[in-house]
Amino acid sequence: MASANGISADGQGLDVQDYEVIEHLRVAFVDVVGEEVIVDLYGGIEPLCGTIRYRFTDRTERRAHRDALVRWANDATVLTYVRRGSQVSLVDDAAVLRRGLGQLA
Repeated sequence: MASANGISADGQGLDVQDYEVIEHLRVAFVDVVGEEVIVDLYGGIEPLCGTIRYRFTDRTERRAHRDALVRWANDATVLTYVRRGSQVSLVDDAAVLRRGLGQLA
């Protein structure tokens, strides 16, 4: 797990960066309750489990995210958790790499 807190002055004021990265996670369970998509995760180099709650007011967007998470759970896709400030993302690093390499071909 990597995390950092830093402040830098750039002439425009203060830029506060706060981030956390946790690799080697998998989706254990996905549920939808109202506007929330609830994701249970497990794994990591230092074993952990946790829950992320995403809120999507748009039903189509909520369903698309749920479907992707269920697919990752069914495929046992290894993910990376990335948090910057209050924004949280789950990233399929292997898919990102495949897309990047495909653009080079």
